[in-house]
Amino acid sequence: MNGRPNATPRLIKSSAVIFLALVATYASSWASVLPFAWFWFIWFVVLLYFGFTARGSLSKAVLINVGAAVLALALGEIYFWYIKVEKTNTYCCDGRYFVRDDLMGMIPRKSFAATHVKTINSVPIYKVTYTIDSNGLRIAPPYNLRSVMGSVLFFGCSYTMGDGVEDTETIPYMTGLLTEGRYAMYNFGFHGYGPQQMLAALEGGLVKKTVAVPPQHIIYQAIPYHMERVAGLMTWFPHAPRYRRTDGGQVIPDGNLDTVEDETRYSQIEQFWRKQGPAGHAIAKNLRRSYIYDKLVRPLRSLSREDVQLFLDIVSQAKNEAVRQFPKSEFHILLWDNMFVKHDYLQFLPVVLDAFRKKQIHVHLVSDIIPDYDASAPKTKYEIHPHDSHPNPLAYRLLATYVAKNILHGE
Repeated sequence: MNGRPNATPRLIKSSAVIFLALVATYASSWASVLPFAWFWFIWFVVLLYFGFTARGSLSKAVLINVGAAVLALALGEIYFWYIKVEKTNTYCCDGRYFVRDDLMGMIPRKSFAATHVKTINSVPIYKVTYTIDSNGLRIAPPYNLRSVMGSVLFFGCSYTMGDGVEDTETIPYMTGLLTEGRYAMYNFGFHGYGPQQMLAALEGGLVKKTVAVPPQHIIYQAIPYHMERVAGLMTWFPHAPRYRRTDGGQVIPDGNLDTVEDETRYSQIEQFWRKQGPAGHAIAKNLRRSYIYDKLVRPLRSLSREDVQLFLDIVSQAKNEAVRQFPKSEFHILLWDNMFVKHDYLQFLPVVLDAFRKKQIHVHLVSDIIPDYDASAPKTKYEIHPHDSHPNPLAYRLLATYVAKNILHGE
């Protein structure tokens, strides 16, 4: 009987605490910074309150220990937020520089100059200009049409395009300077490309239409990320061209990544949310605002041997198509093998090298050209910045020198 009068005030207090916590939780969802840290801290306070006001010792112990775990989550959010490196890329006239294209996914605007500013934690690390010629390629040095011996076609991604360096500091440009204009240089590289863009450009007639001087050498610069790109294991290039293997061992175009639904690209957890319809998509989107969730849960699955085989088939088919269109040309690969130490790529390096050897493709290892380059080092003299692993002008100069001397044979 004596306990009843206290029951109602206790219930009112508990209800008020829960109500205020729910209101605060809703408000935290709108926070632009650390929404989940606020979420966990709110419920830590709630659990702490109920833990200290609990009557039973077991309830008190359970609530306080659960509260400690919730506090750890809040502190984890803050920690991962603190160590996260915020990278931003801005281009002068973004909407005009990047042009959506069904064949290549994305192409640069022709006869255009875009200024690229990259920042790390709001601090600019470089400001460069990409000058695009009338063919939609980054400019190359001039050549003498009367005495030119042929051309060199360069394919690849930002490593070929030259992210973060000036027009005159890319491999194609420096190779042209080293050969004193005896070759016409064509830079078909662009941000985020992979071998699928090389194959699409060849089979789609873009290369044939663009090249005015018959090529003697075709050089594809390969990095391990290209294996993921052919499988669509990236979220930042949704309209990239998609290829699939046939029973005959060939690859054929199969739309674009954003036009062909492929649930197998996603991780198991992401597939679960996607199966829940719009509500699941909304939950997954909000969970991505958690630094812990974003750190531990990948939206896309890991690289598989099937992805590696698709990569190899695309490169092989591109090589065959290049030689078919230009019978007097040689196909070469500059392979950044020393980058395979990152993530789970290392297990696939022997597979890639063996496949290229069997297909009789000329492969030049960057580890032989730049022996002291270490992709796993936090800072290297061959990269633009400790938080931007793109090669710097020194690395490109060494590679261009190698190309001029060992692939073009100093001609």
